[in-house]
Formats: sequence, C-alpha cells, structure tokens
Amino acid sequence: MSAKQKARLIVLPVLLTMLFVSLRYTLRPVDLYTLMPELEVDQIDVLIIRSGGGPSEDRSFTLKAEDPEFPQVLSRLEELRFKRSAMGPVIQALPVLESVFSSGSKTLEENQIAHLHIGFGQDNGDGTWRSEELRFWVDEWSYRDFEHGVDLPLEMTNGKAIGQELGESLWQMAQSKQSNS
Repeated sequence: MSAKQKARLIVLPVLLTMLFVSLRYTLRPVDLYTLMPELEVDQIDVLIIRSGGGPSEDRSFTLKAEDPEFPQVLSRLEELRFKRSAMGPVIQALPVLESVFSSGSKTLEENQIAHLHIGFGQDNGDGTWRSEELRFWVDEWSYRDFEHGVDLPLEMTNGKAIGQELGESLWQMAQSKQSNS
C-alpha cells in the first residue's frame, strides 16, 4: 500500500467523523439552557429598538424573579427552539472571522423591530452575576459566547416572524411598565 493510500485511509474517517459531528451539532434543536448551560435566571433585561420610518425608538425594562410578569416572559423565551449555525465552531476557533459571517446592513420596514437584546442574569450568591445574551436583528438570531468573545449565529424556522412577534409583545410590555411608573 502506498503512502498516498495510507493517508486516504486516515483522512477519510476523520473527515466523515467531523461531518457527522457537525451535522449533529447543527441539526439538533436547542433551547436557552443548551446554549447557556446551568443558567438559573434571576433577572431578564430587555432592550427593543424599533424603526419608525424616521428616527428609531427604543424601550427597555428589567424583570426580576419576584416580578409578576417574570414567569410568563421566561416561559415564552424557554419555548424558543434554535439550530446552531455550522459556522459557529469556525467563529469560535477563529474570532477574527465573526465580521465575515455577519450579514451587514438590513432594510427596515416602518414600525419593524430592528433589534431585540435579551440579557439573562444569574445571581451567583457571592456578589457576582453571570450574564448571557440572546439577540435578534430584523430577521436573524444570535447569542453571545462570552468565553470566546463572539456572537454566534442561530437559525430558527420562521425566525423573522417569531422575532418580530416576540419583540412586539415585549415592546407593549415595556410601554405598559413605563406607563405604570
């Protein structure tokens, strides 16, 4: 057997294994707790930016575990199911490529949710907090990988519609919270 044939016998199984792992990684639906293992949410911070045809409008609010709306909002977020992008591991390994895989500018419609930032806080009980972030931008989802310092893309069936609807409901909640203040 030639050296070339031996190399093929080694490389082919390695490539097939990598392909299998990549497909398993990207095709399996994941939830918040898969993306953010061992997270125990004590606080949710929400920032919504909406295009208005003119200047953007923004609203924000914070929910603590003891707030009456907290369980409802957390439950809604726990229902979300994503698929990881095949580019995620590449971006984690080579963070300089993060900007290459970002989609750039987007065309906004009037009164469309442009950005939705959802921060999750966990009180570690020692005066420190663990923070995680889920983000939506017009029609794309991502989450912040603080360990690698990058935003990783997520995919979702009907992601734009779900993000817009979630953003709109949180927008209304933010308005209600501001009115009651």
